[in-house]
Amino acid sequence: MPSGGERSLRMRWLSQRGLWGAVAATLASCTVAWAAAGTAPAGENEDPTVPVTELRAGAQPGALVTGRVAANIPIADTMVVSPTVIPLQEAVPGRRYAVTIRVENRRRARTDFDLVPIGVAGSREPGRSVEYLEDTDPAAAATARSWLRPVAARVRLEPREYAEVPVEVAIPADTGPGGHYAAIAVRARATDSGADDTQVGVQSQIAVTLLVEMAGDLERRLQLRRVSAPGVIWSRGPARVSARVRNTGNTFATPSGTAQVRSVFGSVVARFPVNAGRVLLPGGEGAAEATWKRPPWFGRYSIQLRMQASEGGAPVQRQTVTFWALPPWWVFALLGGLVALVVWRILRSTGAHEDDPDQWEDPEEIASGAGEPGSR
Repeated sequence: MPSGGERSLRMRWLSQRGLWGAVAATLASCTVAWAAAGTAPAGENEDPTVPVTELRAGAQPGALVTGRVAANIPIADTMVVSPTVIPLQEAVPGRRYAVTIRVENRRRARTDFDLVPIGVAGSREPGRSVEYLEDTDPAAAATARSWLRPVAARVRLEPREYAEVPVEVAIPADTGPGGHYAAIAVRARATDSGADDTQVGVQSQIAVTLLVEMAGDLERRLQLRRVSAPGVIWSRGPARVSARVRNTGNTFATPSGTAQVRSVFGSVVARFPVNAGRVLLPGGEGAAEATWKRPPWFGRYSIQLRMQASEGGAPVQRQTVTFWALPPWWVFALLGGLVALVVWRILRSTGAHEDDPDQWEDPEEIASGAGEPGSR
């Protein structure tokens, strides 16, 4: 039976595995979206367990291997690349590692596949977690793009042929702790069937993303920005508060948090979760939103957003916005109608008194007639 220490280590390992699984799933979805930008479908891409091997001094990552896929696999205008995410945890500066990328040609024609190292950074655009950086982007130099060295920059495959391309990951000796990211862009270029094998433009592409987390002190920091809410809520429908969350640390982070509502008297009247589950790479920015489903009809309230990294280790970020909850317009219309009716009755009553001469008598006539006999 395992001891308490063994159980603790196992739970920590499972927790880290779960976090990296979430990161891998997020980046895999981004890879599919990025591949869809090509003019041809990207194909099916499965992510089996990724074997990462540490290379000894002077050792080579391996040789290019080619072969043919099963004859019963259908042919279409697709390619298959696996894996699409390569996690490398607790990497050591100055060490070299090797991983293999498999490319299958399920197209109907002979195709050249280029394997191009590109940069990966956190994205600040809505709906995107990562941004793929080409060589022409100055920000690519700050990524781990230069760490990736495929043994072949281009492979030519016939229909139903595959290639397994080893890639060396050489980590510089001065690399600091935290997360470092890059990718191999696999780009399909169909070739002309003529004698000169003329190439045409890129028809589809898939990114194989490398996630390197160096051993050392990890800093998870989030910055809460641009918190906004409607100034006035005119109905009892949902009230939404939006914000932007930026990862200012040195490794990935998954924002999570709660919203707390206080009345003008300071008492807490509601709590609800903040929806911001997208994984953010360093420098990346994502949206956060909280919804108060049933706000009251009247009052002044303040909503405080509290955000932190679900992985732990990041300080809690707080920002507060205020708003007014007022009754719907039909309540004001009804009250306005009642006020108008009361004013009209008052004005009508006043006008009736002014038009009736019997309602008013001359005070002098009343005084002089009081002493005459028979005045009564």
